[in-house]
Amino acid sequence: MNDLFLSDIFLGVLAFTVSVNLMVIVILISRKFLIATGNVQIQLNEDPDRILNVQAGDKLLQTLANEEMFLSSACGGKGTCAQ
Repeated sequence: MNDLFLSDIFLGVLAFTVSVNLMVIVILISRKFLIATGNVQIQLNEDPDRILNVQAGDKLLQTLANEEMFLSSACGGKGTCAQ
C-alpha cells in the first residue's frame, strides 16, 4: 500500500513537471516566431525624409525622444492617460 501511494505521488509530480516544461517550451518557441526582432522603420508624418531605423522592442516614446522628436505624454508613454 505504501509503495502504491508513493508511486502515485511520484507519477503526479512527474506529470506536473513534464506538462509545465512543455508549456514553457511552447511559449519560448512561440516568442521566437511571433515577436519582432531586428530593426524596424518608423516614418514620421508620412515624410519620406523622416524615416527612422531603430531596434525593435524599444518603447516608442523613448525611441522618438532619442531621435529628438519630443511628444507630450502625461502618462509617461504607458498609454493609461486616455489622451
